[in-house]
Amino acid sequence: MFELSLAQMEKVVRYFSIGIWGKKAIIPGTDWCVECIACWIRRYCLKYKVDMILALAQGVVECHFGVNPAAVRSRKTKNIYNVGNVDSGANETQISWEAGIERYCKLMSREYNRQEEAGGYVSLASMVKHDFTRPRGGRFASAPGYTKLVEQLGWRIRKLVESD
Repeated sequence: MFELSLAQMEKVVRYFSIGIWGKKAIIPGTDWCVECIACWIRRYCLKYKVDMILALAQGVVECHFGVNPAAVRSRKTKNIYNVGNVDSGANETQISWEAGIERYCKLMSREYNRQEEAGGYVSLASMVKHDFTRPRGGRFASAPGYTKLVEQLGWRIRKLVESD
C-alpha cells in the first residue's frame, strides 16, 4: 500500500477540487474543508486498509471531492464516493461528509478485499486487475471507462505527491 502523509493528502484534495475548478468550485457547506476531507480519507483508509491512492482517485472520478459543479447528487447526499447512489436513481444520504468517507472505506474493505493479493489491503492494482468487481460479483461503477480513468488518476496522484 502507498501511504501518504496528511500534507500530501491535503495537496491532492486541494489540487483536484479547488485547484481544478477554481471559482467554479461549489464548496458543499460549512462542514466541508480540504483539510477535513484529506484527514478523514487518510484516517479511514488506514483503519479499513484501503489504498490511499485508490480512495483519492475515486474521490476525483466520482465528484472531485464534492466541488464539481455537476456533482449535485454527491453534495445532496454528502457522499463523495456515491456509495448507494445507484443508476436506478436511489440515493444513500450520509449524515456527514466524514460518515460518507467511512461508509466507502468499510464497503471497500468488506466487499472488494482480496486478502491474498495486497497483503490485506484493498489496492488500486487489485481493483484495476479485477475491473472494480467484487469477488462475489457486481461492480463498483457502471461507467464503461471507470477502471481506466481511476487507474490513470492514480498515476497522476502519485506523480503529484512524488514531486515534493
